[in-house]
Amino acid sequence: VRGVRQVCAGQLFSACVTSSGNVWAWGAGGSGQLGNGSNSGSAGPLRVTFSTPLRVREAACGDAHMLVVCEERGVWSWGRGSQGQLGVGSVKDSDTPVRVALQAENKALP
Repeated sequence: VRGVRQVCAGQLFSACVTSSGNVWAWGAGGSGQLGNGSNSGSAGPLRVTFSTPLRVREAACGDAHMLVVCEERGVWSWGRGSQGQLGVGSVKDSDTPVRVALQAENKALP
């Protein structure tokens, strides 16, 4: 991976954002935190796959999930969602990036 401008690390995985706006992740993937459509881990960097071409500006890693801010279309997340940390209105994991809905009517988890 070339042109790295940011790195972050979760509990058992790591990721980086490149100057071209791509995200690469490696390590444990059991909750989908590598964002490549799989729950398998990887000893080397895998490119995170978005449903639409996006340019990432910043990334943050949680224990087993990631959040990114894109130049267009806002905040996206993936990985473990058991406590609602993905911000998508459910408590399910996601192995691909999903857009976070920033709305006033979002409800608190029970």
